Amino acid sequence: MNTAISAMKINACAIKSGEDIICTVKDKATAQSVLDAFYYNYAKCKNNEVLLEIKWNEKPEIVNVKEDICNILSKEDAIDMLTSAASDNYTEVAALSIAGETKANKTMAVSYIKYVKEAEAIDYNIITESSNTLYQDQRQIKQKGVQGLKENIYKIEYINDEEQKREFIKSQDLIKPQDEIIIKGTKIRKQPQYILPTSGFVSSIYGERNGEMHLGIDIADSKDTIVYASKDGTVMRAGSYYGYGNCIDIRHNDGSWTRYGHLDKFLVNVGDKVNQGQEIGLMGTTGNSTGYHLHFEIRYGNWPYGRTVDPSYFLDLSKLKY
Repeated sequence: MNTAISAMKINACAIKSGEDIICTVKDKATAQSVLDAFYYNYAKCKNNEVLLEIKWNEKPEIVNVKEDICNILSKEDAIDMLTSAASDNYTEVAALSIAGETKANKTMAVSYIKYVKEAEAIDYNIITESSNTLYQDQRQIKQKGVQGLKENIYKIEYINDEEQKREFIKSQDLIKPQDEIIIKGTKIRKQPQYILPTSGFVSSIYGERNGEMHLGIDIADSKDTIVYASKDGTVMRAGSYYGYGNCIDIRHNDGSWTRYGHLDKFLVNVGDKVNQGQEIGLMGTTGNSTGYHLHFEIRYGNWPYGRTVDPSYFLDLSKLKY
């Protein structure tokens, strides 16, 4: 009985593209509604689109056929099959075109043209102003830049939702950008002249480290690497000092003083007058230290107090490795 039903052929209508039958439905009215649904799906427009033109490249045919009753599709299934067939067909055509072959008719394809509005960000300009109240290494943002927005209108040609060609029509600014204004200092900072106190590489910089303030820079190298006086001055300390281990402090004539920590050996004594570049000690790992390095600080104020400053501002660290 089931075999008889599956072999039963009835009058139906097929949608045909070229020589190929794409799908079969119960009657001509259903077939036409399938084609209309497929066609007008491409006529739908979003809020930023206006349809100018739509047409079949080559409209599929509706033909009368005798078909197995089990192969008759519902309208919804027929639309899905038609859409899939159109996509496969267009992919094949595109592949042939890339390969240098031609296909005169893009069957199962709907061509349409739309005006499309697209938003585009407008970059802001950066304007620089000068100020003699700021140092040359200082910057301030006087006005933060804000991107603008413009609307571009394009005339776009499609085939089955695939963009083929676009033509720029016009543009309109919706929001004008706001310039960013940066103030750069021109004031020359009078810097004391310091030299690198040793050789090696920077293993830790000035600033917050592990939740605590690191008051200087660490320069690492091998044991007994020579340490030099960074500036002329007087040795105020040459001994063990808390976590600094073996430590040397040198006071300078401009109100600053420098500290050299974790030394292995001292080459100067308290009270000695030292010249810039003079050998004062050898690198070690004494005190709170996990490896051979020099902890170097620059401070301003009466020794043994004073505030620390970032040594990298005064030293040419480009001669060291990071």
